[in-house]
Amino acid sequence: SDVNAGSTPFLLLAKKSRPHVWSVEVAPSRGSLAVSFRQGSDFVAANRTSLCKARVAIQPLSGSPENKSQEVELLLDPGSEVHYGWAISTPEGRAVKVVFRMRRKSYLYTIEDVRKTMRHPIRLRTPFYLDVIVAVSRVGDQTLLTIEDPSAAHGHGQQSGSSSISCLRIEVKLKSVGVSLIEEIEFEPFAQELLFVHLDLIRLEWQKQSEKDEQQVRLMIYDMQVDCQLAGRVTDNELNEGGGFLEQNRPAVILANLAKGDQPFVNLFVQRGATSCRDMVLPKVEFAVDDLDITFDDGWVEPLVSFAKQCRSNNTRGGTLFLTIQEMAGKPLTQDYTFPPMPSVIQVESMMIRRVKLNLWCAVKLRNVRSLPLYIRTAFKVLSFSDELTLEGAPLFLPPRNVPLHRGSLMDFSRGLANEYTLNLVTGLGVVLGRSSLLNLPRVPMKIGGDAFAWVADGVGSLAGEAASLLNKATFDDEYVTRQRKIRKEKDIKGIASGMAEAMRDVGEGLEGVKDIWKKPEEGWNTGGLEGAMMGVGQGMLSGVVKPTAGIGQAIADVAAGLGATAAETIKKQRRVRKRLRQPRLLYSGGAAIRTWCELDAELLRQLGTMRLFGIEQVVRLEQREQQHTLLLLFRDRFLLVEMHAAGGPEDQRTSSTGMLGAIDEATMKIFQPLNNMVSGVKHLQRQWTTTELAEKSLMEFEQQGGKIFSMDLCLLRNADIRHDDKGPLLRLRREGAPRPIELPLYKGQLSAAVQEGLLAGFVSAVKHPDGAANWDSLHQALCSEERSRQECSQHDSVLQEAGKKTLEVFEVERWRLATGAWTTPFLPIDNELCWRWVDATGRKHPHLQNLDKRESAAKREHPPCELDALFEAQDNWEVEKGPTTDKKGWRYGLAWKSSTWDNSPGMFDVLRKRKWRRTYA
Repeated sequence: SDVNAGSTPFLLLAKKSRPHVWSVEVAPSRGSLAVSFRQGSDFVAANRTSLCKARVAIQPLSGSPENKSQEVELLLDPGSEVHYGWAISTPEGRAVKVVFRMRRKSYLYTIEDVRKTMRHPIRLRTPFYLDVIVAVSRVGDQTLLTIEDPSAAHGHGQQSGSSSISCLRIEVKLKSVGVSLIEEIEFEPFAQELLFVHLDLIRLEWQKQSEKDEQQVRLMIYDMQVDCQLAGRVTDNELNEGGGFLEQNRPAVILANLAKGDQPFVNLFVQRGATSCRDMVLPKVEFAVDDLDITFDDGWVEPLVSFAKQCRSNNTRGGTLFLTIQEMAGKPLTQDYTFPPMPSVIQVESMMIRRVKLNLWCAVKLRNVRSLPLYIRTAFKVLSFSDELTLEGAPLFLPPRNVPLHRGSLMDFSRGLANEYTLNLVTGLGVVLGRSSLLNLPRVPMKIGGDAFAWVADGVGSLAGEAASLLNKATFDDEYVTRQRKIRKEKDIKGIASGMAEAMRDVGEGLEGVKDIWKKPEEGWNTGGLEGAMMGVGQGMLSGVVKPTAGIGQAIADVAAGLGATAAETIKKQRRVRKRLRQPRLLYSGGAAIRTWCELDAELLRQLGTMRLFGIEQVVRLEQREQQHTLLLLFRDRFLLVEMHAAGGPEDQRTSSTGMLGAIDEATMKIFQPLNNMVSGVKHLQRQWTTTELAEKSLMEFEQQGGKIFSMDLCLLRNADIRHDDKGPLLRLRREGAPRPIELPLYKGQLSAAVQEGLLAGFVSAVKHPDGAANWDSLHQALCSEERSRQECSQHDSVLQEAGKKTLEVFEVERWRLATGAWTTPFLPIDNELCWRWVDATGRKHPHLQNLDKRESAAKREHPPCELDALFEAQDNWEVEKGPTTDKKGWRYGLAWKSSTWDNSPGMFDVLRKRKWRRTYA
């Protein structure tokens, strides 16, 4: 069976000769077993001593008294080796006894498990004391048991057991890792960046304990996000504001983990024992994956399938050729049979895989998914009555898996896990289809009813809210009106729970207006005497009636808003707002050259587009101002002079006339005009590239944002040189028939002498070439050398200090106890996990709460009893976050945890308060 997978050595006893050792090799493969026999064993014992005069032998132990008669000793002469096995061999029993026989006394040393790497000194009492070393190690595919002299061990650079390294620990920390997938368009000289995979805060720890012969590996990746870098992608915030999922634009973020409660994306722990054994023995394996948001659309799925086909070798074919089967016809199966190679054998004693939740979003036009068979696309069209398959936040759960004791082929074990989770995906398909377009017709009445209810609720809420606003103005209390307007803007009601909480808060604030009946006359007497008191009486009576009424009106509006949000959430799930981590990469030479990602290049690609920059060779920054850049874009047959906004600059800011292009007068601008009498350089550029409406629209948007472009073909260039004036070097480009050359200042960009020489060499090569083709190799080498020097001179220490840092946030919660008149740890049954006092942003018990099983113990702590795992170390002490929205101690007050508004001072109904603690780890 699979339990016996691998090589099992047997010791066969003989009456008149030495015992024989044979091995049974079992190679499982997809349900079948290939069994073969060979003489010898993977377990070898060697006597490498030269000073020891004792007779050395090994005795494999059977492990049971009944089989003790079958235990025999195998003699080991100095310099000899012997293969050994067990008379009754099982994967668990691998004990060996080493025997040293002297003239008067025997020394015995028992190795409980010879599969474990070990090294142990033994002192033999001869006429004088003699030390030997018994060691077990892995050499190739063999487990080697050696008896050797201490001097030989030191000669090989090894040490005895007392002075050896008992624990070795290697830790690797990476702040982030980014991987770009570049797709080559088939049958076209074009490439584009398809996906960008970003892993943040990576921790890899490897630890070896020699005494226990254990190796431990822990891998933690805290955040993961995959961005689609194709054109037309927007952030999730823009998508939610656009009125629907993937109606016009598609999201840039297609996969990301939720990171709830500071949970890492991947947490893997593997413990390995018996490292001298050929098999992979894993006493403990734990694997956890954070919840994921996944978005599928045909815009990236089909290019990814094409990318996978490009990566796959043409020689990898599935199945068996018919000619091969035809040649085997009529022949015995054992003819020309070759035994399959021994697979990697894994023995798992304990393996825990935690639950995984996937939130699926999908909007696929079936006619674009050519990788699916035609009959599947047709079935989807018939069931959904449309050409699209859509999913709106469909949850899919992969249950936890506790793998029992298992031994078998590593490949079969991996296939078994994959098949089991595939079955879980299929069984969860019903839940997924319940949120898909396959049930469009049955869901239409529910969608119409839900939308109608949400519309009515919003209407009632708006009416009540406007009425409350008018009543607030009738109080003639400007401070109160301003405060209520600010509270309404800060409200973010997402469901009926938060709506009810805000409604109770509104009623409480309205009832506080009753206090104005005696507060306003008192304030009027203090400021205006009797006349002020009379005015205060009128104002107080009015506020005492209007404010409670306005509070009730606003409460109705909040309840209606909560009902509307709940109804809308039932029909359409809101996507989590995520931002693209970085802009798409600019590919040089039509995709043939891939260089280090640069923010300037990415911003240039975003503003000008892929079509206009196709074939670009080099980018040289001539001038950099606060919000604008002047760039020289170099192609093989032309160059562009571009002035554009810097990354993150304001969109409505127009290019100032003080820029480099603004300083070019009318005579100089005519030099850029080609021989066919185009009106200006911009029109020349438009006529050259605007072969599609997309290019025209892109250029118009760039000009509307204040950008400028001038173009010139290199075939028109007749001379190029560098002249130095009082300010610095000037690049002069002269064209035949021009009244004067173009002068581009090079000193503003602080270009090195090597870059200037490379730039001039490229223009001179274009002058000499009959077709005006430039060679920018010298410039490229100079720019690369300059970039390397800049990186070497950067402050690596500051970068390393910021690398791998993580901030732990903990919320402290207290509830007002009316009986004692003090704030205490939440105690009501409705508080649920708030009773732990230290919670996360969702109000649940903080996942990093350390060694506290009782709520009373956690409530007594003055500082958060929370710590990150052992891979992180605290860099500072706990600090409370304070600001304008908190009081002096950092507290914020509200009615309930789900309240959307929190104040820096308690109101009449504010019975809950919270504050945020922060601590930095690295």
